[in-house]
Amino acid sequence: MLKSRLALIPIAVLALSSCGSESKKQIGPGTGDPDMENPAAYFGVEACQCYEYESPGSAFKLGVAVERVNNQYSPDHKDMNVVVYRQNGTTILSYVVDPTEPDLLLHRVFSGEGGQDEWRLEPGLPLFRWPMQKAFRTSDTDAHAFQNGVEQEDLAEKLDYSVIYTKEQVVASRTGSETETFDAIKVDYFGTPWDEQSRWFVPKVGVVKLELGNSANRSTWTLKKIRTLKDCPSVNPKDACGL
Repeated sequence: MLKSRLALIPIAVLALSSCGSESKKQIGPGTGDPDMENPAAYFGVEACQCYEYESPGSAFKLGVAVERVNNQYSPDHKDMNVVVYRQNGTTILSYVVDPTEPDLLLHRVFSGEGGQDEWRLEPGLPLFRWPMQKAFRTSDTDAHAFQNGVEQEDLAEKLDYSVIYTKEQVVASRTGSETETFDAIKVDYFGTPWDEQSRWFVPKVGVVKLELGNSANRSTWTLKKIRTLKDCPSVNPKDACGL
């Protein structure tokens, strides 16, 4: 049964401008700033990417794949991408996202067995608002809960939503062997009807560290490798990422 608080993990992406810069130059859409020439690449949600993570002491494997949306997720958003979280090949969470200028918009959240629990967000929720130099707050998005495609009207609400950023360094790997020290931004979310977890993001790389679970059972995962899905850009690629 769908609960009013879902234990979810965050999509593996966050926008960031030059850290700590107080430059007064004009930035953003239409200004020719190179960060926004390709929002999907900047936010880390280009199709066909696989992010593999490891957690100390865990026997599970975690893979986060960026795939194309299909009818299973949202036929109304076929031009968008879906970020799919899998543990040992089993899907545990999916986000339908749209990388725009300057926001990364979240439209659908699927969790539970077979993705039976769903949140539909209207209009799309700005997960990240570029440039990420300041925290932001919005109350424009309505969240509608569904279970097996049936709306749970008693759980619908207008979100009073905010995001806070903190600079932190993270040691992780993109190659599976050599490690790097990244200047990352830790992102914390407030005001979602699901339990949105923290993640640590590096622009044009992606999420280098993330959390899974809820406050009673939470684990931390660090990036081990980034690679390209083998049979992408097909829908539902056989290379599930994280196997």
